[in-house]
Amino acid sequence: MSGKYTFKTAQQVVSIPFATSGSGTYWTDEAHRHLKLHAQRSKKTWRFVKRVDGQSYDEKLGDSPALTLLEARRKADNMLFAIQHGEHRSRADGPRYNDLKLSDGWAILQERTKNERSLKAYRSTWKNHLQHFGNRNMVKLATDHGALRAWHERTKAHSLHVAQLALALLASIYKHTRKIHPQMPKLDMVTLDRDAPPTGKYDLSPTALAQHHAAVARCRTPVRRDFMDFLYFTGSRVRAASLLQWEMVEDDRIRFPASVMKVPREFVLPLTPELVPIVARQRDNGSPFVFPGRSLQDPISATYPPGAWSQRALRSHFASVAHSTVPYVHAELLMAHALPGLTQTYVQPSFAELAEAMAKVTMELMERKTNGEKHER
Repeated sequence: MSGKYTFKTAQQVVSIPFATSGSGTYWTDEAHRHLKLHAQRSKKTWRFVKRVDGQSYDEKLGDSPALTLLEARRKADNMLFAIQHGEHRSRADGPRYNDLKLSDGWAILQERTKNERSLKAYRSTWKNHLQHFGNRNMVKLATDHGALRAWHERTKAHSLHVAQLALALLASIYKHTRKIHPQMPKLDMVTLDRDAPPTGKYDLSPTALAQHHAAVARCRTPVRRDFMDFLYFTGSRVRAASLLQWEMVEDDRIRFPASVMKVPREFVLPLTPELVPIVARQRDNGSPFVFPGRSLQDPISATYPPGAWSQRALRSHFASVAHSTVPYVHAELLMAHALPGLTQTYVQPSFAELAEAMAKVTMELMERKTNGEKHER
């Protein structure tokens, strides 16, 4: 072939291999640079990919070989012409954006989402909290802030976590639909949820913290209570915290292997006086996991007590507290974030420095928790 991941002829398209791992590889048509062939594990899909005035277009044209190279090029040319003349998606085979229902946007989101785990979570939230809005006009629904805020408040009364999930799914549906229909008005979700500041960071108020810790205290399962407290004091991601095993726990630290981390490298978390009793209470649980599920051989599930904040909110709150308490590099390392290359090379805090930083952060978190409880009383 002429270049890496490129093709020119139909014969070259046939010779493109299927992917053996991951989400697949994109191959570019040298005769039409906006036409891509997405080679996945079990199929090859034609896609039109282009960016115009800051707006991204990524649309499925059809599967190969059912759709030939010549037909895919013709479709891509038609789509490019429609975009350049402001006529995209005004064709007879698709509704105009102002006629779209929320269920149409939901179908678009499902088509564009590649991660099966994300799709599973989306489907559960859609079925339980958004499906009854399916026949509503999407633009009118998403821009009617009064009605949406009332719905959001009713959902929060059941669970803050569920309310955030439903609102996030609505925003995702609208965002992905707007990529196909760029004429749609922008969606200002910030005005709908006063618990989520525009930055996306949760610096939880005393009232919010009191509500969260009261919900955790009402939880009937001790392991669930300790799990929620562990998330609060460490800002850990759910996957890493739920898969925590006793073999990872040492006297003064926890060593998370790369296999459970989002950033694929070992993460060492210092144990502080606030964390030691949380872990110690589970010491004799008879499970390989520090926080076991219903079966001692399984990890705890990622569900939250009604009225409690989600892991994402707690992690953002931890980040906000850490960045206001300790130096930037220490805060990022405690969050297990990937740092820029130069920082990784020249700035390597010792474990003692990280332990001191973690102690300051957990002390501040404990003080805020105590102040929240006082505020509630």
